[in-house]
Amino acid sequence: MKRVRAAGQTEQAFLRVGTSALSPCRDFLEFWQGHEGGTVRFHFQIIPFSDDRRRYEHLGRDFDFLVGPHDYPAIDGRYRFTPVGHYRFSLLMDRGHPLAKRRSLKFRDLAGETVMIMKPGTSPVNDSMRAALTAELPQAAIEDIQPIYNMDTFNLCAESGALLLAPECWRHTHPALAAVPLEEDFSIEYGVIACRAPGGDMERFLEDLENKLLSCNSPGPQNLSP
Repeated sequence: MKRVRAAGQTEQAFLRVGTSALSPCRDFLEFWQGHEGGTVRFHFQIIPFSDDRRRYEHLGRDFDFLVGPHDYPAIDGRYRFTPVGHYRFSLLMDRGHPLAKRRSLKFRDLAGETVMIMKPGTSPVNDSMRAALTAELPQAAIEDIQPIYNMDTFNLCAESGALLLAPECWRHTHPALAAVPLEEDFSIEYGVIACRAPGGDMERFLEDLENKLLSCNSPGPQNLSP
């Protein structure tokens, strides 16, 4: 992080935002550009990375924050999450799958299919979708997947013929997969993920972001405790 200020001008601060196929920052940057203003003008240096399974370990070292879906209570005590909005879910599948041409899908449409869902006890939202799916289809075939997705998750979906429940921001992650919107009332928060006590310009940025969210009636800040 670095900061510059010219005489009589707004203070300038530079932050590094990590981005990958599973941590896209476009939606957040579009939100921020629509709500710029304040005593500091923040500039973002985009830092690409590919190690999605270990993405949280890079925080504070290789980049200052990342943006993405977040619903992992087990790690909340180690990071600070500021929700900016919500993503609905899609079902990802091989483009040749019989359901791939549907405009949307409900759980009742998945009879006879294998559905990949995050393993129980990891994500309350995914646990709720699992419960709703099994209530609709008691004999539903479910394949548990690891809690922190990476490209192996999408490759497995492409190779196995199963359907993968995933936030809509990941609909273009794998070129061999089609994404069909899930027509059920589920969504997951997405936002800024940073070190728990980042300090310096990053702390000022989070305070500014929280104020902007409050002013536009967005979900607002969430300080995660162990």
